[in-house]
Order: sequence, then C-alpha cells, then structure tokens
Amino acid sequence: MGPARADARFCSPKCRAKWNRDMGMPKQMRKAARWVRNDAQKRPLSARTGRMVDVSNPESWATFEAAKASPVGAGMGYVIGGNNIGCIDLDHCFRGGQLEPWAREILDQYPDALLVEVSRSGEGLHIFTELPEGDAKRIRDGRNIEYYPPNSVRYVAVTGHKFWRD
Repeated sequence: MGPARADARFCSPKCRAKWNRDMGMPKQMRKAARWVRNDAQKRPLSARTGRMVDVSNPESWATFEAAKASPVGAGMGYVIGGNNIGCIDLDHCFRGGQLEPWAREILDQYPDALLVEVSRSGEGLHIFTELPEGDAKRIRDGRNIEYYPPNSVRYVAVTGHKFWRD
C-alpha cells in the first residue's frame, strides 16, 4: 500500500514507526550480519572503529542493529553475498523525475524483488533480489547498469527510501 496522499512519506503512523525500526529493509537483509557504515563519498567504514574496511573481510561486517546504531559516517551499506541476495544498480535512470523506459523494463523483470530503493544521489535505483551466481557486470550502452550477483562480494550504500512502483 502506498501513501494516502501524494506528498505523504508513510501510509500511516504504524508504517512510520516500523520504518524507524528497520529502515524499510527486508528481513532477509536485516538478519544477515553483512552491514557496514559509509562516509559521504560512499567509502565503506567499520561500524565499530570508523576506519575504512575491506568489504571482502567478514571481520569488518556488523549486524543491522549495530550498523544502524553506530554514529560513524554518513550512512549504511549492505555487503552482497552469502544468502542468494544480489543487487541490480540502475544509475541515472530518472529524467525529469520520471523513470526511464529502459529502467522500467528492467524493474518489471523483478516483480518479487525484496527491496527497490532510490539511491543516495536520488538519480538511481537499487533492486535487491534473489539472483543466480555469476559474474558482476557493468553495462554502459546508453544505460548505466551494474549487476552484482550474490557471489560478487560487493557492497551497496543503502538509503531505505523505497521506490513505489506504479
């Protein structure tokens, strides 16, 4: 269910309270201890120390709760891998506030995505969904697509700002 008013951010006070608890992140992602913090340039940081980390090192990861509670940096990131969850990152996919047709085609291929959120720039989308293992890919053919399968051990800066499908 979307917001009751076009300018409403939440559909009800209950929805607002739930978002404040879990930032709109799906349970499959919240329960995995695959979280880091990040700085304003989206560099990954330890939720414990605030130092830059190598996201391929599980020692640098934190639980969702620890990363959310940490005062370090400017935001949070999710490390792809280990639980069949991958991410399709669509950069610069809005024009005049509207989703580009190429991005809509891709989004429509994942109706059961766990989370579709607007990226930190406000110009892109992250589609978190179950994906098969494979090679990470970048497609730059007029579209800006990055494909991170579950075995790619990449991290994505998350916002929790859900994209409401039409």
